[in-house]
Amino acid sequence: MPRTQNSGQARGAVSAPVVSGLSPSSPYWQYAAQTYSTGSANYVICVNGTDAPQIYDGTTWTACTQVTTPTAPGQFKTTDNNGNTVPLSSFVDITLHQQRLWFVRANSTIAYYCDIAQVGGNLNAFDFGPLFGTGGRLHKLATWTIDAGSGSQSMLVAISNRGDVAVYGGNNPATAATWSLIGTYKIGAPVGRRCTTQYAGDLLVLTQDGLYPMSKYLQSARLDSTAAITYMISPTISDLVSANSNASGFETTVYPGQNLLLLNIPQGTQANNFQFCFHTITGGWTQFTGWPAQCFTVFNDAMYFGGVGYVALAFIGYKDNVSATGVGGDNIVATALSAFSQLNAVGVRKHVKQVKPYLVTGQSNPTISIGVNTDFSLIPIVGSATVNPVTGAVWDNARWDDVNATWVGSLTTYNQWATPLCYPGEYVALAVSLSCTSQTVWTSTSIKYVPGGQDG
Repeated sequence: MPRTQNSGQARGAVSAPVVSGLSPSSPYWQYAAQTYSTGSANYVICVNGTDAPQIYDGTTWTACTQVTTPTAPGQFKTTDNNGNTVPLSSFVDITLHQQRLWFVRANSTIAYYCDIAQVGGNLNAFDFGPLFGTGGRLHKLATWTIDAGSGSQSMLVAISNRGDVAVYGGNNPATAATWSLIGTYKIGAPVGRRCTTQYAGDLLVLTQDGLYPMSKYLQSARLDSTAAITYMISPTISDLVSANSNASGFETTVYPGQNLLLLNIPQGTQANNFQFCFHTITGGWTQFTGWPAQCFTVFNDAMYFGGVGYVALAFIGYKDNVSATGVGGDNIVATALSAFSQLNAVGVRKHVKQVKPYLVTGQSNPTISIGVNTDFSLIPIVGSATVNPVTGAVWDNARWDDVNATWVGSLTTYNQWATPLCYPGEYVALAVSLSCTSQTVWTSTSIKYVPGGQDG
């Protein structure tokens, strides 16, 4: 599986907080945007399950309050529609569904929904508990919009911490005529508070079984494991989820600008966090390291991620750790391993003598090392061969009128033979490692080998 340090990022320090006095034990906030019916004003409302929800009007952050008769955005009733007291600070998750804000109450099976186009006001209780066959508590609410053939249909998905799922259709939970249960389903236990994301007309759910589209659950009571988007890396995902299921930071984000779906994997130390990346066109997986991200978002068609004390803009340029002012930066380091192949000689042992990878790059002198793995060994090769490409002046980078310049254009191809150290084997894979500051693509490989006897 290809692996790369990352794909260019610029960082900037986070300024002083505009809201202080919040609980350090609940640093993760969930949020939703709502358009208030009066004046068509836009608001963002955030919850964390410990502090009072915060509301933002584009200029000012304000703590939400509870009053007997709400009259302004951010004001909620003290009791629900049944007369029961509602602890506003217990709201741990939020979603916008059919123009209504929905809140998940911590350690409960109860959710609350507001009236249409309101950012506060009445709190109507809805208990999902009777639908959770294995018990537990309500963990996540999400909107799932699909095309049912006669137009789009928006459904509310409620997921318990034990993997019970209830799916509702309709737009008004107060009446049976406009609100109906579509079905209940069983999935793996959800991982992380941000365990859902919209993708290609479906709702993806990250569970201890992998990353699955909800449509597969509706089609069959028994889910085929190959339906998981993470099927090709399922053993690795299962191990990581089991080891780090209680860590904060699991999150799936779709970034159309690079045709990628990123799955953030938190570790015990934030500096070791990494991402699995799925290419939505080719279906291939890779791994990013060097992005110690805790959360992601897409804003104005650009992807950002946040860590402790900084915010980074991802997928910009071909250097890592560039400052927000464009100063500094490190080479991007990437490693890739091709698929293991028998090279059209089934059952025959091969001793690879020379390899020639074809690399197209905009840099005149990238650092390139190559090695060969055999028989599905993933141990890094010691003493890999190094390709020393001819130095040339790259267009738009080198100095004009330099008498020593040999122009190679904006992109050039390197295809030199190299002799790697490797063991003989029936299956062969080429490993390539490079360090560069320009766009680089590995397009093809030529291999010379000496055949041996039949194995077995």
